[in-house]
Amino acid sequence: MDLNFYNTIQELNKNKVSYWVCHGSLLGLARNGDLIPWDHDIDIAVWEGEYTEEYIINIFKLMGFKWDQDHPDGSLKFERNGARSVDINFYKDSESSKKLACCLHRLPKSKISSLLDKLAHNKKYKGQYKFTYRFFKLFKFILVPLYKRLDKAGFIYIEKGYTTPKDLLVNFINVDYFGVNCKVPEKFKSINAYIYGDEWLVPNEKYNWMTDSSSVIDKVS
Repeated sequence: MDLNFYNTIQELNKNKVSYWVCHGSLLGLARNGDLIPWDHDIDIAVWEGEYTEEYIINIFKLMGFKWDQDHPDGSLKFERNGARSVDINFYKDSESSKKLACCLHRLPKSKISSLLDKLAHNKKYKGQYKFTYRFFKLFKFILVPLYKRLDKAGFIYIEKGYTTPKDLLVNFINVDYFGVNCKVPEKFKSINAYIYGDEWLVPNEKYNWMTDSSSVIDKVS
C-alpha cells in the first residue's frame, strides 16, 4: 500500500473534491489493483475551473506535503516523506477538438530552454548540466533579457499532454484501495486503451508518455 496515495484519496473524499484517478495510477489500478511498482508519482485529475490552485495546495499542506513550486504549469506536484509524489492534473476542453479533454504541461523545448527557464525564475537545477548552469548564472544579466525575447517569440516552451475523449469522462465509479474508495472513470478500460494502446494490460517499464502515446498533443506556448 502507498500511504501517500491512501491519504490523498482519503482527504479528497473528505473534502468532497470531484476528482478521478488518471494516467499511470489508473493503469495500475485497472491492471492489478495497485500502483505500478516503477511509477514514482501518483496521478489525480480534476476539471480546471472547479477548484483553485490555492484550494488544492491548502489541502495537501494540511497533510504535511510540500508543494513543488518548480513543477511545470498544468499540474501541481506535492512531495512527502521521500515516497511517491502526487500530481494533481487540471483537465480542460481541448482547443484541437470539441470531443477531447486535455491536460497540458508547459515544458521547455530543449535542454538550453530548460536552463534558461530555471535561470530566469531562480529555480534549482539538479540535472547533469549543473556546471553549465553555474556558468550561465555568471551572465544572468544578459541571458534573462534574451530569455524574455525568446519566450515572447515562442522559442522557449511547448505545451504537451494527454488527451481523453470527453464522453469517457462522464460517469465515475468507486474502486476499493485497501479500504478506501477511489473514484475512477466508469469506462477506464476504454481510456487505458486510448492512452496506452490495445496492449495496455502488458506492463512496459520503458514507457515514455511524451513519445509512446498517440493521445499526446502539443502546441507552441
